[in-house]
Parts: sequence; structure tokens; C-alpha cells
Amino acid sequence: MASLSPSRSMVQFINYAIESATSGPTHAYLLSVAENEKAMRDACLDLRAKAVEADAATQAYNTLRNVNGFYRTRYSLAKLQDVAQIAFDSVQSHGWWRSEPSSLLQCSNAEAESIVAFIPRTLERISGAGLHHPYSLLTKWMHFCFPNSFVIYDWQVASSVQMWSYFRFTLGDSGSDRFTAGRIAQFDGAGYGGLVDFYRLCWQSASSDQRDALQTAGQDLSQAIDSQVSVIDVIDKALWNA
Repeated sequence: MASLSPSRSMVQFINYAIESATSGPTHAYLLSVAENEKAMRDACLDLRAKAVEADAATQAYNTLRNVNGFYRTRYSLAKLQDVAQIAFDSVQSHGWWRSEPSSLLQCSNAEAESIVAFIPRTLERISGAGLHHPYSLLTKWMHFCFPNSFVIYDWQVASSVQMWSYFRFTLGDSGSDRFTAGRIAQFDGAGYGGLVDFYRLCWQSASSDQRDALQTAGQDLSQAIDSQVSVIDVIDKALWNA
């Protein structure tokens, strides 16, 4: 993962994420869509719990279809079942249905690299089957299945990361291009690592009090919508609203 030195303004972003989740846009958004968010999140967590059952691949398709519809990612329904099967099999090949991947914000660099590599490798398998790359959809589905391990890519988030990289970081000569929206948005997932780096940098830059506040914000939102909301969600929604 890239080695970066955060500026003082990184603290401002973390505080904004906490405030947004406590009483700002993140809190308001999740409450406004609580019923749908709960249904989608619970279904993905239920899939994880029942992934060894005979109809698990069908459930994987149903959850992917729901995410596709809710977020309007507009992936072809005619191709979605094939994508779901490949994604399901890819998770299974990593053993993650039985033992979930590491917590992204707290794991080692090597463990984070394994999580990052999953996205472009799975997209390559999907492309190899003659299907279009569902980059954003795949990251959304993986996040809802493993909310502590995968971050969500979409253009709004990528643009916000680019903005914060311009104004909020001291960057070395190498690695700064990882935070441009165009790089993160590469359709084959090759820029996913830059997005992951941003989230890990947020956590690494946070003080112990800020980490406690981020975790508390996620727990409070989980109670509010009666489903799991992670620290990754708190950061994601702050980026989306920035």
C-alpha cells in the first residue's frame, strides 16, 4: 500500500465524517432509506451465513439484483446471474464464506493487498466470460456482504478522494496519482488500491478519540436502521456528501 503523510486537514475530514454520521447528511440519508438499507444489508449478511447451502448461488443472484436495482447501477439483468455466479465462486475460492476477510482498516498491508486484488481479479474473470465489467456493482455487493472489509467505488466517491488528495495531503513523488478520480475509476478495477489507501489513511490518521467516535457513530447508525453499519460506511457516506 502507498506510504502517505497526512496533513492536519485530514483531521478535519475525519471530524466531518463523525459529525455527518451523528447529526448531518449521513445520518439523515440512512434514516430516509432505512427500510431498504436494512433489507439489502440483512439479505447480504444472511447470504454469508447460509453460503454453504444448496441454493446459496440463487441467493447471491437475488442480493446482487437488489443492490443493482437500489443503486441503479444499470447492469444488464440478462447477464446478472452469470456475474453473480462468478462473484460467489470467487468469494468461495478465498474461503471467505466460511471465514470473513480481515478488517480492512486494522489489518496488515499484506492482508489489505489480498482484499484489493480480489476486485480486479474477479472483474477479469467476469470479462473473460464475455461480460461487461460491473466494477461499482461488485464493490457494493462485496461491501454489503463484508462491511468491514470492502470499500465501495462510485464516481462521486472517487471525485471526493481526488479533491481531498489535492488539498488535504502531503504526498510523496510516488503514489499521488493513485488518488485521481480517473485512476480510481478504471473500469477493470486497477485503481481500487488507491481508494482503499484513502480509507486506511483515514483510520491511521485518526486519534484514539476519533477512532472511538467513528466506531460509536457506526454503532448508533446500526441501531437506528436495525442493521450493521460499519466505520467504512461512515467514511463512504462522508465522501459521497462532500
